[in-house]
Amino acid sequence: MKMGFIDRGRIKLDSMSGSTLASAKPGRNDPCPCGSGRKYKHCCGGAAAVEPAGELAWRRMRRLLDENNVRLENFTMDAYGPPALVEAWDQFTLIAPEGAQLTPDSPQATIFASWFRNFWSPNPFEPTGVRDRALHEVEPVRAYLERRGRRLDAPLREYLESCLEAPLSFHEVREVERGKDFVLQDLITGHEHRVTERQATEHVQAGDIVFGQVVRADGLAMLECCAPFVFPPIERIGIAKACRRLVGRRKRASFPTRDYHLEILEIYLAFADGVMQPRLPVLHNTDGDPLSLRKVVFEIESAQQAFAALRRLDPADDAELARSQRRDESGALVEATLHWVEPSSKPRGAMRNTVLGSITITARRLVVEVNSEARERRVRTLVEEALGSAARHRATEIQSMDRLLEEARSRPAKPRNLEDEKLAESPEVKALLDEHMRRYYDEWVNERIPALGNRTPLQAVRTRAGKEAVESLVLQLERDGQVMKPPLDAAIVTRLRERLGLAPDTSGR
Repeated sequence: MKMGFIDRGRIKLDSMSGSTLASAKPGRNDPCPCGSGRKYKHCCGGAAAVEPAGELAWRRMRRLLDENNVRLENFTMDAYGPPALVEAWDQFTLIAPEGAQLTPDSPQATIFASWFRNFWSPNPFEPTGVRDRALHEVEPVRAYLERRGRRLDAPLREYLESCLEAPLSFHEVREVERGKDFVLQDLITGHEHRVTERQATEHVQAGDIVFGQVVRADGLAMLECCAPFVFPPIERIGIAKACRRLVGRRKRASFPTRDYHLEILEIYLAFADGVMQPRLPVLHNTDGDPLSLRKVVFEIESAQQAFAALRRLDPADDAELARSQRRDESGALVEATLHWVEPSSKPRGAMRNTVLGSITITARRLVVEVNSEARERRVRTLVEEALGSAARHRATEIQSMDRLLEEARSRPAKPRNLEDEKLAESPEVKALLDEHMRRYYDEWVNERIPALGNRTPLQAVRTRAGKEAVESLVLQLERDGQVMKPPLDAAIVTRLRERLGLAPDTSGR
């Protein structure tokens, strides 16, 4: 369905589909979307084309919806008037997260269009510009059906009636049959739906989260009030947690989802804002301290004295340290580098030590580079205890993470190094990487993961909600692994699933 949009009282008509995952109907002379290479009029669009009943029903419904768009739009503007759009937009933006960039031209306007027709109604207990009292607490689609419904084709009338009954919800893609349909499971109620959205099947994968209404008519289930994108599996963890809080102690299968459309829309807008306007995450070092890159500068009296006093911080042998030193003609130390290393509090695989900082010593200066405020305090204490009055703290330079990231983005992309790519694809290197990744994920199952409530994956899978969250993490791992160079060995994920008691992935991704 299509809808006009408003810019603070000025109507601007934009064509947009209620199901934004689907593409527009091709023209008669366009290439047929089935991929045959023939023109649409000579293939699936031809009068003699033989199609299954479901395909014909889907085409008929799309045609009825396209033909009805303008009539519904004109009725809504005539009956409710432009003030209704202003009131609805104000309510829509009121529940959006602070700082969200919601404008009539934003991608979220597609959600607003369907929500306005199918859910919004003038509130008689608040000031409203809708003068017809018979329309108070009546959704535009309901009013359209009451006044024009008898003239509508039965399948179209059934579709619009379903728009007034179907709830807004989050749906996990469980199965996909390319070019035909997919199975969605409601994250709130657990109900499953087989949805016919043929072209949308080319853009979704099992594990994606789709937001919208599942509307039923003429034996079909279709998407309405649909988000302009899908959430990746990793977002399922937070979305499912928010939905569980909404349901509370009530039975999820019978939860009155439609009655809570504003609360569900608020959850959607919050997560959509995070996906569409990603913000810099709070980064931490291996100690769990917030990341803060710092250069701690000391004035010293002697490079040799400083090196001797801090030598114990670096476990490297003397021969290795000698390679990083520079001495003058008389043999006096001019420059040296040390690494501040301590046993790791969370050893992983062969990595039993943690480098806490690097120390550069010159004739009159000692500079320690660390990545947190806590480590700065520790190293200042260490230097002052080791050197006493022979070392005086002069400054600490703190580097902005935002600035460093901005500088990294502005740097020109490095040209492809074909030699490095060839090396990475060699069997020997791939075998080493696979072994490293295997060890990493063998130990990952025992790591405490913040997204799992600080539980380990092996602990989390003991509950239904925890197992679903772990499944989302593993699905995301599989997707990310497919674009790695070289790709992550599928056997690693298979082994991970076996250890966690997860079903094998049969989606064919």
